[in-house]
Amino acid sequence: MHGLLPADIPRRILSLAAAAVLPAAVTAVLALAGPAQAQPAQPVYAAQPVQAGRVSIVIDSMTPQTAKPGSTVTVAGTVTNGTSQTKAGLDVQLWTSSARFQTRDEMDGYVSHGTGASLLEAGNAFSFTASLKPGATVQWHASFQVDTMGMDQFGVYPVSAQLGDGDGGVLGVDQTLLPFWPGKQAGLARPLDIAWVWPLVDQPHHQVCTALTNNDLATSLAPGGRLSALLGAGLADPGAHVTWVVDPALLSDVNTMTERYQVASGLGCSDPANEPASKAATTWLNALRGITAGQPPVITPYANVDVSALVHSGLAPDITSAYSMGYAVADSVLHGSFGPTIAVPAGRTADLSVLTNLATAQHIGAAVLDSNEMPPANPAVFEDDAITSIRTPSGVNMTILLADHVLTGVLATADTSSGVLPPGTQFTVTQRFLAETAMIAAEAPDSDRSIVVDPPEDWSPSATLAGDLLSETTSTPWLSPTALGSLAGAPD
Repeated sequence: MHGLLPADIPRRILSLAAAAVLPAAVTAVLALAGPAQAQPAQPVYAAQPVQAGRVSIVIDSMTPQTAKPGSTVTVAGTVTNGTSQTKAGLDVQLWTSSARFQTRDEMDGYVSHGTGASLLEAGNAFSFTASLKPGATVQWHASFQVDTMGMDQFGVYPVSAQLGDGDGGVLGVDQTLLPFWPGKQAGLARPLDIAWVWPLVDQPHHQVCTALTNNDLATSLAPGGRLSALLGAGLADPGAHVTWVVDPALLSDVNTMTERYQVASGLGCSDPANEPASKAATTWLNALRGITAGQPPVITPYANVDVSALVHSGLAPDITSAYSMGYAVADSVLHGSFGPTIAVPAGRTADLSVLTNLATAQHIGAAVLDSNEMPPANPAVFEDDAITSIRTPSGVNMTILLADHVLTGVLATADTSSGVLPPGTQFTVTQRFLAETAMIAAEAPDSDRSIVVDPPEDWSPSATLAGDLLSETTSTPWLSPTALGSLAGAPD
């Protein structure tokens, strides 16, 4: 398989076997590895979820989320008694280390399996003064000073909260990651370029008739809805320079809703229900027009069709039709002029035949793929970077922007259909985002590196989480927000 590749790709290998044919509206949702159960020994444990039949501990906040010299770190959370017995004499002890993680693999092993870190007690234990009745949940908080623990280098450090029974036994443990920034440039050659793919994609809602198949978009566009939250977060933090990836079929559906429209459920178009013009649709579309006027979006083919499936089914001309229709709809609805820029294939998978079509037939010069699609040729010396390239058999060079696979999985765990996330989940995702990006920067501080963050296409975060992630992107000292197009123009 490697013999099929040109000789001028020294760093990345395109995984031809990974060209899975996925439906356009389905995103591969990744989950973090399940934590191992804590054992009453040296306190190097994996996170223990709240479960019936046991007493469990959860971390749901840490202040500050990035430590600096002189910081006092306060960790807080809850303890829940899932047993049928009252528990007395409980305490929570924090543990951390003066040794930072050396690699992302080491850090991820600690998160997933509780391995790879030697921990020491940090600060004083928090003792519960009252007994904990069955089914009850109580809050706790404990602190430690980073100077006392010996943290002095830029990087990521382990933090664990251990729940004890008062007699030396361990009932449970949760853990998190603490980035430490010593100030100034912390030895970095320059901050890490970071580009967000911000997906405005949905299921197509048009049938052969003019009626919409359902009225789900009304909820999604309203305040607190999925599309409203995504657009609102991007508007509120323009310094994050998110790259809007827009499905023109969604634009068409939303545009339909700005006037009186019809909804016909089922397979036919008979007896459609009449709906009044949607104020939320008008507001959302006007806001998108405003932001894309000065920040051009990436337009997907119409309905975000699966270009891999079409190529492999011998339907490559349909890709050209889908892109042409998509650009025309985007021009009409957004009042702009759009054409080939960057391809963002459904599922972020593509093999050489798909990339060749995009480069030669669609005249697209760059594509976003999952980083697992092009693993390193030599993992022993590879340094994470988002920018690489290929040369197609026709001799056309194409830039490949590799979306970080781990971060896509982290963001997928924050998906919500209600618009609300538990505090513990929201904290875990934002903290893991900080830690993963810090680790990428700290692994090779002398290198000029970049990262692409690509949520699932149907990502449904809470408005608060979406805003927090973009705020962290702009305020974190080891990150330099940039648009996807800027990375596409950078040298491999």
